[in-house]
Amino acid sequence: MTSNALSNSLVRFKIIICLLKNIKLILINLVDALLSNFKFVVIL
Repeated sequence: MTSNALSNSLVRFKIIICLLKNIKLILINLVDALLSNFKFVVIL
């Protein structure tokens, strides 16, 4: 029973880490897009 609960918490931990990594990637992409748009506006 304890090992089962432990594995469940580990799975949740892995899922949370994956979500955080995805959110980080999305934020990086958004910042890149905003910066490129800003540079484009500055060039204009």
